[in-house]
Amino acid sequence: MSKLQAVIRTDPANVSALVEAGELYLDMYDPEGAVKIASRLETVSINNPDSVSAKFKARLFMGLANTMMGNADDAYLQLSQALLIADNNRIPVDIIDANDAIGNWCSKYGEDFTSAIKYYNTALAEARALGDPLLISRILNNEAEAYLWRGDYSGIRFAREALEYAKKAENPRATLSALITLAHLSLNYYGLRDEVPSLVKNAREINGKYGYVDNEEFALIEGTYARVTGDYAKSEQILSKALAESSADIPKLLRTRLLMAYGVTMIQSRKYRVAIDSFDEALEISREMHYNSLLLKIYSAIAYCYEHMSDYPEAYRYLKAYQQRLDSLWVTEQLSSLNQKRVDSEISLNETLISRQDAELHMRQKLVVILISIGCMLLAVIALMWYFYRRKEHLVRSIVARENEAMAREKLLRHALEQARSQAQILSEKAAPKPLTEEKIEDLMVRFNELMTEKKAYTDSGISIKSVAEALDTNRTYLSNAINRTFNKSFPQILAEYRIRAAIEMMSDRENDVPLKAIAMDVGFSSPSIFYTTFRNIVGMTPAAYRATLK
Repeated sequence: MSKLQAVIRTDPANVSALVEAGELYLDMYDPEGAVKIASRLETVSINNPDSVSAKFKARLFMGLANTMMGNADDAYLQLSQALLIADNNRIPVDIIDANDAIGNWCSKYGEDFTSAIKYYNTALAEARALGDPLLISRILNNEAEAYLWRGDYSGIRFAREALEYAKKAENPRATLSALITLAHLSLNYYGLRDEVPSLVKNAREINGKYGYVDNEEFALIEGTYARVTGDYAKSEQILSKALAESSADIPKLLRTRLLMAYGVTMIQSRKYRVAIDSFDEALEISREMHYNSLLLKIYSAIAYCYEHMSDYPEAYRYLKAYQQRLDSLWVTEQLSSLNQKRVDSEISLNETLISRQDAELHMRQKLVVILISIGCMLLAVIALMWYFYRRKEHLVRSIVARENEAMAREKLLRHALEQARSQAQILSEKAAPKPLTEEKIEDLMVRFNELMTEKKAYTDSGISIKSVAEALDTNRTYLSNAINRTFNKSFPQILAEYRIRAAIEMMSDRENDVPLKAIAMDVGFSSPSIFYTTFRNIVGMTPAAYRATLK
């Protein structure tokens, strides 16, 4: 860093040196230093508008620094501007960095796992196209961490692939990151836990040479490993020591994860008061830093502790906060899915319009050619008629007479056709159903909602759109159109959402220990398998896994 600072003092507008310094500050987890470098790059971009790299890196470094500091809104604004600059200039490496950074933001703050994976996959596709193993390893590792944040340990395949590319790139930093992520994910697989000590050993050897990460990161893995293998005393010793000796400048995310791991160990040791204190500090940091993805786990753990301490009012309070956060997450995912479908529909509609316009243009060109041909033919006929008129006047007169007669017949035929078309149009207008107005749709949807929520019509496994239409005194076509125009979804999709919401409500009642098969039948599913599949598609996990998270 001292060499870079000397270069920058000599040449304050040296973009490559500023970029290298900014990346080094971010690697050292020094967001304030990264912000200073970003401000200098912004000044360079103002003085030199052609410097695209300076403008992009200024926004990127500012967004990444704000992400570290927990300024979620500012971070997203800066990263979005960086992505816009990258897309406009079509620089592959910049596109990769911007998409990777926004994916990281979504997984930590946006509570939108689907969007995070979308950004990661975009960055990964660009990186694979470049064939850079280091970039591929970094994005795969970040995607694996997103799965880890979500509690979906199937992300282990991304961590393994990230480790392979890191070794191929011969980069110790990328290898260390992949080893640590792989160790965290392996802790949650019984058959892979035996690999954790060797993974930690290899990671410690790399870190001993370069000092990339804090020792608390290894304490987190080792303490968690002791807990999952049943040695709670050793786990408590490792984690409590790490928390007591941790420096004030370690990343807040790392301290939060240590506090959560320590709290879980205290739960296993039945030291619920100590666990609550640990989770309370983790909750305070998560709220301050906007670690929205961790709030569900913390609320659930605190409610569990209060329940086992027989403090049911407090347990209910945190369980209520857990449910509100879960509902908010579900609504966010549904809105994201709805917006994506809307965008896809608009793209398809635009493509259809363009195709139709091309077809119309082609037809017009054909029509012009036909008209020109007809015009040429008419001119030839007139010339021929004039020639014969000069030679045989009486023949021309007879031809003219026949032409006049043919034109008269054609006129009569056109008149008859126009009358027939007018009559057909009148009949079709009389036969066409009256269109639905907004007032009719609103009234129909109000009655439909009452039928579903108050009368719980969805509990009937034999329900159909025809039976619902009859109950609402309308026809199935009107009802289907009204549902599609209101929700942009089909009747079966809306019916499934009503049933799943009812099932979630029944499972959320801790005093109601009804079997899942009975719940499936109570909310209207004809078989448990359909219930499980529908529940997983909408909620993102199986009913059993959802009930387990509640417990």
